[in-house]
Amino acid sequence: MGIAFSYSHLYLFHVVLLVSLISIPSIATKAEIWRVVKKLKYLILLYLWYLLSLAWTLDITKGIKYFIIICMGGSLIFLYPLLVKSKRDFILVLKTGGVVGVLQIVIGLLEHFTTFRWPISKYSTYNHWFGISHIEDIKILESDYTMSFPTGLSWGPNDYGVMMCIFLTFVLFSHINRWLKLSIVLLLVLNIHFTISSSALLGALLICVIFVFMKIKNKLLIFFLIFICVSGFILNSELRNRFSETSLFLSKILQTDFYSQLEPLQSKRAIYLRAYWYQEAFKAAIKHPINGMGIASSSAASIFPKTNGNMNLHFFFLEILVDVGLIGFSIFILMYIFNLKQLCKVFYLNKDKLLNTIAISIAVFLAIFPLSSIALSSGSYFLPWFLLVGMGTSLIVYAENIRDVAENV
Repeated sequence: MGIAFSYSHLYLFHVVLLVSLISIPSIATKAEIWRVVKKLKYLILLYLWYLLSLAWTLDITKGIKYFIIICMGGSLIFLYPLLVKSKRDFILVLKTGGVVGVLQIVIGLLEHFTTFRWPISKYSTYNHWFGISHIEDIKILESDYTMSFPTGLSWGPNDYGVMMCIFLTFVLFSHINRWLKLSIVLLLVLNIHFTISSSALLGALLICVIFVFMKIKNKLLIFFLIFICVSGFILNSELRNRFSETSLFLSKILQTDFYSQLEPLQSKRAIYLRAYWYQEAFKAAIKHPINGMGIASSSAASIFPKTNGNMNLHFFFLEILVDVGLIGFSIFILMYIFNLKQLCKVFYLNKDKLLNTIAISIAVFLAIFPLSSIALSSGSYFLPWFLLVGMGTSLIVYAENIRDVAENV
């Protein structure tokens, strides 16, 4: 999403982040900073391990660049609890997020049904005006089918699909008018469907299933909804084709050396490219299980010789395993579980509707993120991921402050 307002490699996000970091002494006390640092202990430990892995990375230049990028994301997580410290702040964040969400939906629908395209987009013919040297192959741009993929304020349709999943979670668990909620949910699911991202669509389905089981008490209604969904899937040939491709993808991962047997045109299809990348990435992770191959090595040409590397692995959790091994992956999982546990604690111990909505929305999305993250180019470059984790950390700190005040009264 950061790329939507940028020129070349300079994003508006970079400027805002720099100004915010400089202003830390004026917006937070030492006690507040220390409290946030303690909450981010696993993240700090993970970043230290990433830094240490520069010693054995396959590409030191790419490794340094990758580390700078994740440090910017980590800085955002650190800043969030220092900037968002009251209920009023959370309301402002949700309202801002709502405006961005509506804008994303409108742009996505326009991109699918018309020739409109956000200028800084993967499929825009004008993105070179904004200092972007990567221009899609002209044959791809000439494809009406490809040009109908919505990208919104994201670079590509996959990232846009995951963004829609985030908004879907917050809308479902919000307390807005039920008909307004239903309308927005339908538009969000429709946009996710237009991206043709199977993992984003499965993520959206899981979010809806979790919501139904949490909020709907009538079990007969639940089974009726499941029946409607299954019937719709059976009748919709496009959905069946989508998931048959997923089955094909999974079967290819289990086949040894399938990629060399493909025709030249087949070998360029995303489904086969990803299956090959996952195969080779798993092999690399098994060869270097403890400390990994070093930061940013998950896209190295030496691991993927038949495709001369990859732009991004498209599997965030596997990317972490390849780069920093079981040590780094274990730290990441501990951080993940800690955040989920703390958010569930906020949800069950607080009676405030606003806090509960934020807590359960973030917790549910984190629960389905391992699946939907397969759609992303890389979680390390996905700004909304860092914003969401930062918001969760801010909520955890705020809820603890409320409890401390209540106990001291």
